[in-house]
Amino acid sequence: MDTAQEVLRQGKSMVVFPEGTRSLNGEMADFLPSLGYLALRADVGILPAYIAGTYEALPKGAAIPKTRQLGVAFGPFLPIDRLKEITDGLPAQEGWRLVSAYVQRIVENLRDGVPNPVDVAAVRAAWDGQRLGAIQPQRGKGDGKGGGGRRLLRSVP
Repeated sequence: MDTAQEVLRQGKSMVVFPEGTRSLNGEMADFLPSLGYLALRADVGILPAYIAGTYEALPKGAAIPKTRQLGVAFGPFLPIDRLKEITDGLPAQEGWRLVSAYVQRIVENLRDGVPNPVDVAAVRAAWDGQRLGAIQPQRGKGDGKGGGGRRLLRSVP
């Protein structure tokens, strides 16, 4: 983790597979808190991405990739300021879990073709300390970016 932090602090980009391993069955596993740890400790934002077809191309246990069509969808960039705002006041480890859970929700929404809410208050309201529930935009609360506190972003695969 120290090496990863150093690479990020140098301003370099890094691809992180936050599940920690390849899937046994093609289903997405929970993202590990290390994603949030890296972003918050290295003071960098996150660009979520969903990569379709990887299980078919290289299932766990396979050494040679199969020829398969892959697709990539990118979510909204989450700047470090937004990640800090989302985790403000939380113990460090809980903040790491929240960032990882939020990024996982965005990636699942990319997979499912669902718009991604970027409302900080709604994300915090959906967090119970362990799990991220349904994110419901908070009425009447601005996010400082206009649009009445609600912005839905949708990536096109």
